[in-house]
Amino acid sequence: MGNKHIPRQKTRDLSPSYQSRCPQTTTYQGRWYHPYKYPNHIIFYLPDIDMKTTKILYRISTILLALFILPGIFFINSPMAIEWIRHLCLPEWFRREASIGTFIWGLIIILPVRPRLKERAYVALGITYISALIAHLRVDGVIFMSFTPVVTFAILLVSYITYHKIHDSK
Repeated sequence: MGNKHIPRQKTRDLSPSYQSRCPQTTTYQGRWYHPYKYPNHIIFYLPDIDMKTTKILYRISTILLALFILPGIFFINSPMAIEWIRHLCLPEWFRREASIGTFIWGLIIILPVRPRLKERAYVALGITYISALIAHLRVDGVIFMSFTPVVTFAILLVSYITYHKIHDSK
């Protein structure tokens, strides 16, 4: 009857005294949850889909991320990359640092590594794409090309949510 996303042994009803001391608790399916103890179950809720579909979504989104991220290391010194860095008014060394860092974090997302390191890779890439959106909006204003990092960030978010849904069920 219960939700498959929330393990039975971790859920419990919180007393009213705890609710008064900790006002940031929230209800979810008739139970009280503290958002810092169970953040993935409240914020990143996906509808009830079977595990096979979740794994397919995870693999497709991660492969798309790999296709976006990994080839970028080969174009660090291309004239187009140099022109874009100058256009965004960023220092020359930032082009190499961002490309190498993005490549390393992209490899970590694809390879089977410890979950804590994979979590850091998702955060680093998320910060990178949000920063890219801010830089494009600051320089170019609101045009279509300014929102290309949002597409990659959305794919990153799908990969992150499905990754946690797969690994929380184990």
